[in-house]
Formats: sequence, C-alpha cells, structure tokens
Amino acid sequence: MKTISAIVITKNEEMHIESCIKCLQQFADEVIIFDSMSTDRTGEIATSLGAKFIPEPIFPGYGPQRIKAQKHASCDFIFFLDSDERVTPELAAEIKEFVANAKDNEVLAIPRENYVLGQKIMHCGYYPDHVMRLYCNSYTTYNDALVHEKIIIKKDTVIKYAKNNLIHHTYLTYDSLLTKNIRYSEAWARDRFQKNKKCRFFITPFVKGAFNFFYKYFIRLGILDGKMGLIISLISAFYTFNKYFALYSFKYEAKAIENVKKDITVK
Repeated sequence: MKTISAIVITKNEEMHIESCIKCLQQFADEVIIFDSMSTDRTGEIATSLGAKFIPEPIFPGYGPQRIKAQKHASCDFIFFLDSDERVTPELAAEIKEFVANAKDNEVLAIPRENYVLGQKIMHCGYYPDHVMRLYCNSYTTYNDALVHEKIIIKKDTVIKYAKNNLIHHTYLTYDSLLTKNIRYSEAWARDRFQKNKKCRFFITPFVKGAFNFFYKYFIRLGILDGKMGLIISLISAFYTFNKYFALYSFKYEAKAIENVKKDITVK
C-alpha cells in the first residue's frame, strides 16, 4: 500500500499549525514540520500532535527549503501544504484515491479557494488557482527558486486535476497582506538578480505595476469581487511595482555599500 508524507514549511505559525496538522492527519502516514527556527509555540504544538518537527537554522529560500524538507520524507508520495491552507475531508478522500491508483509520473493539481480578510475571492486570478502539491517522492521535487517555487515538470509528467478544493486563508490581517508581499517581492528580485536578470529602465516598475492592476481588475474580473477585488488588484500592482523596483535598485546597492565603507575608513 502506497504511503504519503505531508510536509509543511513553517516559521512562527502557532496560530495555524494545529488545524493544519489535524487536516493532514486525515490521510498522511507522516507529517513533517520543517521549521525555520520559530520563536513561538509552533514546535511545541507540532510535537504534541505527533508530527515530526525538524528545526532548520538556515533559510536559503522557499524552493531550496522544500528540496531540503523532502529529503526527510520516508513515504512513497509527497504532499506539501502551507500552514494557512486546509484540506477538506472530501479532498483528503480524493488524495488517498489518487495515491492508491497513481503512476510514478502522475502529479495532482488541486484547485485552491483563496480567502482574503475572510472573504472568498472568485476573480483576480484567485480561483481556481490550481497548485501542484502531490507527487511521487522518487520522481521529482521542487526547483530552486527563492520564491514562487514550482514542482519540476518533466517530459513524461502527467498532470491530473482534483475535483475538490484546497482552502487557503491567504491574508487574515492587513499587516500579513503587506508584509508578505514586501518579503516576496524582495526575494523574487534577489533571485532574478543572482541569475543576472536585470531591470534596466526606471520606468519599468511603474509600467509593470499599472498593467498588473489593469489585468487583475478588468481582464481577470476583480471588479466583480467588489471592494475586496479593488484592494487585491491594488495590492497586486503594488507588489509588482516593488519587485521590479527592487530589481532595478540592486545594481546600485553594491556601489552604495562600498561608498559607505570608504567613508567609514576615511573617518
């Protein structure tokens, strides 16, 4: 009988971790919490619920972190879940059925219901928002992108689509909405810069941000989600502006730091 390792990447997730682990225990043979040195009760709660808690002192980025976490899994199939996501009983049953019949090269893409400040978002590209999270342990893993990491899809990969939704409480507070977007934009830009991809023109962040708003609000029909659709479209535009502006600024960063060091040396 095929087995499933469920893995969650965490840092200070005591608010989410209990519900997250319990929903995984509906179908997983082992639950692994791969933690970036939480300072709250994440580890205590995870351990008390029988999860395997693994502290990891270095966070190299989301893709590399998932790759490292998978190496601790002992089961046939891997299922990754974010701490603010929940697997419904219906989806849990579908996951078990998929694994029982799946070939090694089959990957399950799951539609995700996204909630922002408690409101279900049906547009802005937020639904069905398929995410590929379930795959054979020996077949593939994630790429090494620092943010927006994805499963490596091979030439013979067969993608199957789940019928039941994954629930995602993506932003519970305004603070989490802003801080997550800023953190992701910096990580995206850093990843691109390290791969020698640059933003050459000062106007680019403004153009990209404006187009993103137009795309989310009008093309992806965010306007139909009312006030929240407008907020999401604006935040998405802000995120897009930030990531390209960060990429643009990095080419000046090294020179600025060097100049400060010279000033300190002179004094």
